[in-house]
Amino acid sequence: MTDPVASALSREHILLENALATVATQFVVLRDSDGHSRSILSLSRIRSISTVKLSRPGLLVLSAAAFLISAGAHTSKDGGAAALPIALVAVLLLIGFVGSRRAAVCFTSDEETFQTTFGTLSEASAVITAARAAINRIKEEPSSESLAS
Repeated sequence: MTDPVASALSREHILLENALATVATQFVVLRDSDGHSRSILSLSRIRSISTVKLSRPGLLVLSAAAFLISAGAHTSKDGGAAALPIALVAVLLLIGFVGSRRAAVCFTSDEETFQTTFGTLSEASAVITAARAAINRIKEEPSSESLAS
């Protein structure tokens, strides 16, 4: 699944391609949420890269409350067998919280900020790692001006 924009540009090696972005040696291609349009950013113009995280903290609060109710039912004389089903609900809410976490990557240039679509935390981390590695390579390369002299 090679990005057609990235493959159209010659002399570019794809460092990373996932649902959020395609990172090449000189640029990043960001897709919109429906996949119909793309933005191409030059890595040399990017000033900062950050992560935007999205979670559902209500699920975590409900899970903690269910754990407390389960502990209360377990220690109560009248709790009966209610502790185990309530604890199971608490675990399911906790799994729902962990599974609902999403992240996007923000690229900031001099004038604008570009954001990827939301994906998993590991996808966002991989995009940031690949983009920073490519930016460091660009900074370490000798410029064509210094080669001419």
